[in-house]
Amino acid sequence: MSRDQRSRGFVTRTYEVASPKVGRDLTLAFLADQHNVSYGTRNEPVLEELGRVAPDAVMVGGDLVVAARADNRSDAWKRPMVELMRDVAARWPVYYVNGNHEELLRALPAFARSRRFDGTYDGLMRDLEACGVRHLSNRGELLGEGSGVRVWGLELPVCYYGRHRVREVPEGLLREMLGPADPGAFNLLLTHNPLWFASYAAWGADLTLAGHVHGGVVRLGSRGLINPEHQILPPYTGGRYELAGSGGTSVMVVTCGMGTHSVAVRVNNPAELSVVRLRPVAGADAGGRAGGGVDVGGGAIGEGAGGRAQAPQHGDDANPRAQAFWGDER
Repeated sequence: MSRDQRSRGFVTRTYEVASPKVGRDLTLAFLADQHNVSYGTRNEPVLEELGRVAPDAVMVGGDLVVAARADNRSDAWKRPMVELMRDVAARWPVYYVNGNHEELLRALPAFARSRRFDGTYDGLMRDLEACGVRHLSNRGELLGEGSGVRVWGLELPVCYYGRHRVREVPEGLLREMLGPADPGAFNLLLTHNPLWFASYAAWGADLTLAGHVHGGVVRLGSRGLINPEHQILPPYTGGRYELAGSGGTSVMVVTCGMGTHSVAVRVNNPAELSVVRLRPVAGADAGGRAGGGVDVGGGAIGEGAGGRAQAPQHGDDANPRAQAFWGDER
């Protein structure tokens, strides 16, 4: 991690994915789990870094806000994120999906005792739409002419983020919610929770972008300590993963996220702005190697640190059958 990255409060990690389905070189920035956290007065370091990266598009994987802090009498709980999205969307295309906090916000008026949540979800969605953000609510669209990439947004309802249990997300549910993957495109799935990677791969995702886990809070080597489901050493916490999918090798990039909220702790686990570089290649699948900026042996190597590093392949030694129970907010 470079001194500049330490001072600005987050690192940039870059991943490369190569596929013959990709039509041209593309650079994607990926933000998630900022939870209304501001860097500087108006997220100037984030905008500066995005300018340096010069993405073709910015992907936002949800949890911009903290649901429990929403209040229809004020906009303080969302203002920094609306301003950030406005500033980002003024310069780059922005694709967005809800996280569990937005999904909880959508559901709160039905069961919360306080009326302060009434209208907060709809108001946030109107704000994002006014900023020019493309909200991919269980739908897909092509990422520009000649890209060969179709971006899908998967938003699982709040019942899939329940306490003391983990609901299964079968591949068939994705077909019901999204329809079939596009057989003629590189299918990029933007979602929040990485836990159901096997179902994403079986559906046909060539690349999945997810967050939710905050890097596992504490990094132990290349693994995170805990996820919101309270699994210890869970299978997916941060970095690059591979599984065999319906269309070949399926890759997932899990960002460690940009913020914290209830558990405001990060140990050996800096906040992360992720960059994914897609490149076309003849005769290869989506298994491109990760670029510099991937966790290696617990060290955070940012782009500014120089050199290139290969991402650890966590999927082989993960235990997807670990028994779990839910912690409600992260």
